[in-house]
Amino acid sequence: MKKTMVSAAAAVLLLTGCASGSSGKTPKELLALSISGLTGVDHYRFAGTAAVSVDGAEEQPVAFQGTVKDHNDIEVQTSGDKPVPGIGHPLELLKSIEASASRTELAADRSGNRTAVLHIQADEAKTGKLWADRIRGEFARLERRVPALSGLQSLSGGKGRELQAAYEREWKQELDRSRARLDGMLKTLRVNADYTLVVDRTKLLPMRLQEHAELRYFADGAERSEVRTTDMTFAAGKR
Repeated sequence: MKKTMVSAAAAVLLLTGCASGSSGKTPKELLALSISGLTGVDHYRFAGTAAVSVDGAEEQPVAFQGTVKDHNDIEVQTSGDKPVPGIGHPLELLKSIEASASRTELAADRSGNRTAVLHIQADEAKTGKLWADRIRGEFARLERRVPALSGLQSLSGGKGRELQAAYEREWKQELDRSRARLDGMLKTLRVNADYTLVVDRTKLLPMRLQEHAELRYFADGAERSEVRTTDMTFAAGKR
């Protein structure tokens, strides 16, 4: 009998030891600790899919994978070199989620000794501002990609340069019009967002992040809607 009780006690100790990094922590604390843990990792990988649905019309999800080196050096690749909607630095994304969270809860039925599954509901006002900044960042990246006019190689000297300069002026004018239109849309932006974050209880690091955001705004006098989803996994260490 004593042997059985000792064995049972040892099993309990092993189980509690596996979760010692998060024992007694609230869901909000687990979120903060996982972000802090990722901050201390200088090299990690991430991968997943992102998709945008506009006014109910679903677009094909875009697969992506990326690497963070030396904390801030980030590289992202996508399937078919397609643009990825809203994918920036994963750590900054997690920080923005924490900053905009109105409620953070533990999904007890999906959690265990090794992992904690957190459900995070964003504050509408805070997440609206964060998404506006995020969309402006996407537009800024577009601004830096001035396309070259095809066929210039066949034109000699000043003629080719003149055509390219005219093309770039037209590109800039179009960007200015688009920026003004975007600013008008963002002034009416409302966002309802929630997230599911899987945390490694032992390492106190994020393992998987699922994002679901519903964006509503007015454009050309009509209300429009977008649904943006992201499913991202994390893996610490080098390739």
